[in-house]
Amino acid sequence: MIVSAALFFAFSAAAPAAPLVELTQLDCSAQAFDKVHGYRGSRAIISDDGSKVVVECGDGTVRLWKSGETKFEHMDVMPLFRAAQALGIVPADTLCPWSSIIRDKMKTEADCDILDHDAAKNTYVLQTPLSPQSFVVQGNNIVRESTVFERFGALIPTKTGNLAIVNVQSRPELLQLLTIGAENTKLLATLPSSNLIFEDREGSAGAVSYSVAYKYIIVPFGGAFRVANKMTYVRAFNETGIEKWKIERKLPGRTDNRIVGEYVKLTTFASGRYALMAKTNEKSSSEIIDLKNGATVANVDGWPLAASRDSSIALVREPSGTLSLIDLGPLTENRR
Repeated sequence: MIVSAALFFAFSAAAPAAPLVELTQLDCSAQAFDKVHGYRGSRAIISDDGSKVVVECGDGTVRLWKSGETKFEHMDVMPLFRAAQALGIVPADTLCPWSSIIRDKMKTEADCDILDHDAAKNTYVLQTPLSPQSFVVQGNNIVRESTVFERFGALIPTKTGNLAIVNVQSRPELLQLLTIGAENTKLLATLPSSNLIFEDREGSAGAVSYSVAYKYIIVPFGGAFRVANKMTYVRAFNETGIEKWKIERKLPGRTDNRIVGEYVKLTTFASGRYALMAKTNEKSSSEIIDLKNGATVANVDGWPLAASRDSSIALVREPSGTLSLIDLGPLTENRR
């Protein structure tokens, strides 16, 4: 049975989660454009246990924090992925590649965001920052590079090693399992996608994540709408492709009959028991979502940049621009 999370939703004011440590714009400048490296800043990588954090600032400087310290320390100007390797967050031999189209021409070191990795940290799903270009790497080997029709998502722990992907080559979009190291794909679900002629309230799929705790594949959505006043924000599927729950909400109000757009970002934490759900039209706060049923647990001030895989540590950007490292555990512990 599909459960609509709208049945569980009850509004609550943003929770005043006390920060473990803060980083103001005086110490870490906001996102900025660099002619050589493109946009820098507003990125972070947190270790699985939440004990180490590296943050990229707008000038390319990396700041680091370790558990027990009272402030972020200056590290150096370097790619954020290499900084994570230097701290042992990522194995030192893990390759962060450029796209094969430009790889031989690039003279600067590539940088990567981490979409997912397996429990042993042998296989990583990486993405070029601010780009859909993604890779599956094992050590120094590129096992698979995404095509223009694929959006790489989370690793699904199976014997053969599968990767959840969204195939955007046609409408409707397809949620598929890709066997790592092979060309085999298995259809999990046909995603209700937006129709360009007869508009409905379905958008396009975003970055797919996986709940280890509940074995659910979580798909956020986003789109631009001329007529619809509601949107499906998130859908959860089990590993056989059966939809288990979804989150439906009203879209932001229109002015002057303009097109309204809304996109969802999901950041999972606590072994996939919860996720921070952020919406592009409301960047001042995020919701903590229970991934068992899509229920809203609490609201938190700020836009999420990163969260720890196994614990409840998250880094958010507050409306003032200050980066706050917070422990979300106290907001969720009474539900476990």
